Amino acid sequence: MGAYHIGEFEKAFYKVLSKKDFDFIATGAAGFNKPNNQFSLVVKSTQQPYATFGAQTLPGCCGVLLVDHVRAKDPKKVLALIVKAASLAKYGVVMHTQIEGTALANQVESKHAFVNPKTGNLVEVHVIDVPPLKIKAVKAVGGE
Repeated sequence: MGAYHIGEFEKAFYKVLSKKDFDFIATGAAGFNKPNNQFSLVVKSTQQPYATFGAQTLPGCCGVLLVDHVRAKDPKKVLALIVKAASLAKYGVVMHTQIEGTALANQVESKHAFVNPKTGNLVEVHVIDVPPLKIKAVKAVGGE
């Protein structure tokens, strides 16, 4: 089920992106230490990288999008695009992890931090509620 949802996120991200300014590249699973999908944004006019990040559906809960390693010229803008796309793909929460002291970690209010015993890095975990889509009421057929 998770693979289906990440595909929906990929489609939604492409919809919220300014296609005249950026190319969006999804590279799929990136190997042993990267079980998630890797995404890249490239500036069309220069073909220069603009942003990269990893994303996957939380195993066991299709309503949570896990995002990591956001590297971008404007990371807060990229995270806003991710949250908007998550809403379109019907996720309820974006859980974002970032090493403390990075540009994005400094711009997002931290919800929880811990020292990763494997790396010694201070990791911040941000839980971002995804605003629900506005759904139009549908009239019942036959007066029901």
